[in-house]
Amino acid sequence: MCEQIAKVRRKMQRIGMQHILFLDETHKREGDVQGYTIVLPGEPPCIETSCTSSYAKRFDMIACCSGTTTLPPIIYSPDERKKGVNRAMLLSYINDLLAQAAGALDVYPLILLVDKATIHTEAEMLQEFHGNGC
Repeated sequence: MCEQIAKVRRKMQRIGMQHILFLDETHKREGDVQGYTIVLPGEPPCIETSCTSSYAKRFDMIACCSGTTTLPPIIYSPDERKKGVNRAMLLSYINDLLAQAAGALDVYPLILLVDKATIHTEAEMLQEFHGNGC
């Protein structure tokens, strides 16, 4: 495993971090809190929450960044997402936001690095990018 990671890192160094886009999906449940927060001076460093169960409302996000910049993310509310981020939502994000933002970087070639999630279909994702002139 360590050798595989080292191999990928060497490839990334040769390509250049500004040429690699990292895309991922994540979520945050309402009421999820860390053990710390930023507060105003004099305010208690506590977070009050009323929803701490696994059934709490969940917000999903699709985001993309390169080694030098962050591209616009999209955040889905519990009403919009229903059962999580699906392929149609991902392709819509690529078409509506990511393709234009990546084109504005004016850095070519670009390599999109994604995980092995089932919604990541190479042909459909490339079609969305190329349909926008990227």
